[in-house]
Amino acid sequence: MKIIFATGHRKSGTSLFHKLFEGHSELNSFPVDISVFYAYFPCFAATEPEEERRLQRLKIVLEKVTAPMDGAVPDGGRRAFSFAAFWERFRGSFLPGHTGQRSMVLLHVLASFAETVGTDPDKPWVVKQTSQAIFARELLSDIPGMKILNLLRDPRDNYAALRAGAGTYYSKLGEDEMKTLAA
Repeated sequence: MKIIFATGHRKSGTSLFHKLFEGHSELNSFPVDISVFYAYFPCFAATEPEEERRLQRLKIVLEKVTAPMDGAVPDGGRRAFSFAAFWERFRGSFLPGHTGQRSMVLLHVLASFAETVGTDPDKPWVVKQTSQAIFARELLSDIPGMKILNLLRDPRDNYAALRAGAGTYYSKLGEDEMKTLAA
């Protein structure tokens, strides 16, 4: 599977960059930030020894991430997305021990999504996940041919954007101003 992984610090333009690829006739695009790398890895996967509990956490994360897509036909798809159908495919294809490997989770998510909505599995994927450049070496060694695009933004501009959102958007996520700025 060919993957173009778009990453960068939050507020660096990854969402806009990712949106530029949606609807491209020669690419598949996972429609939203995949989120599993920071909502599941590294903490939960590293501390939870039970495979079934790991899968349940993955289900929670993936269901929350894909909720806006439920019932919609994504660009390049032939069928509407259904989380129940997606999870059935995901769970059925997942092998024991893969819940602790970023690359395997990513590959299973994309393959299950493609099967669920009927996209062409041979087309390269564009996937967005913020703040994941630190795992580039691992992903590149596990997924041959993967390309990682890390967006950079002037740190002063990034600071201003984070500071502006600290009292509104990020506070809803449970972050105070210092935690937001420290991130």
